[in-house]
Amino acid sequence: MANSIGQDITSRFYKGPINGGDWAAGQPGLGDEYFVADSNAGRVRQKSATARTVEILAGTIGGFGVKDKINATVTLPALAEPASGSRWYTIAAERDWTLATPETKLVALTGAATQAIASSRVTNPGTGKDHQPLALVKITKGESDLQGLIDLRAVGYGGGFYLINDPMVMDYMSKPGYRFRTAAGDEWVILLDGSRLRTATGDEAWSSTFFELPNYFGLTLSRARKGGRGDLKITGTRLTGQITGVDSTFYTLGDGWKPAERVGGVAWVGGTPYKAYIEGNGEVHVNPFTVQAGQQFRVDFTGYPIG
Repeated sequence: MANSIGQDITSRFYKGPINGGDWAAGQPGLGDEYFVADSNAGRVRQKSATARTVEILAGTIGGFGVKDKINATVTLPALAEPASGSRWYTIAAERDWTLATPETKLVALTGAATQAIASSRVTNPGTGKDHQPLALVKITKGESDLQGLIDLRAVGYGGGFYLINDPMVMDYMSKPGYRFRTAAGDEWVILLDGSRLRTATGDEAWSSTFFELPNYFGLTLSRARKGGRGDLKITGTRLTGQITGVDSTFYTLGDGWKPAERVGGVAWVGGTPYKAYIEGNGEVHVNPFTVQAGQQFRVDFTGYPIG
């Protein structure tokens, strides 16, 4: 059954009579704030050969008592290209109780240049609208492909234990008692005061990703971890302008990679070493740092304890 914008989504438990079959089907997920039934349900990916366009895969998702079956892959309209730089969009399931016939839609919420769930997300279940985040996607000026995609789904239902791909899920699922396990093997629990406690740290093989900073080119972050210790490398080239003897911040590590306290490393420009360190809040610094336009550099941290 299509919703008002033609998306093939069947929703139960907004209002109206409930038969025995509906009630039986609704038991998995009963009591969950949000849930996703399996690893493919509601998964967001780029639509092949289509600029700035995402699609959401079929499957069952739910939130605040409503259970939605996405019957077929849904393609959203192309995401608007920013005038400059990059913009993050939040792909979400929008449940709307304000309509005469309440329904669920799949939507894109416009965010900002900062990697975060869009501030336009609303949470008024039962009486207004509520957005269940499914993914963050990054659109960059002049690029047709997505420049970033973060899976925000919490897979599983019943009991408050969820499988997730990124700790950012805890930015919107933060009630005390929730437990999470990431694809990397990290385990987290939300404490009574709403803070997060990592109860286990998984191993992760070397992986690399590109990132951007003004006046630098080809910045690459490579990292791995094993047995609660991390290895980190950053490489790149100074594009324009000389900097001399200043404290430079290159990256901020997320949960699961931050040290318990400041740890030291080394940066190299040519054959010259410089002091590097990671703060307990995850900021990666080189200080002092001197690099000329066109020079390559490398920052190394080996075996630092992850807090």
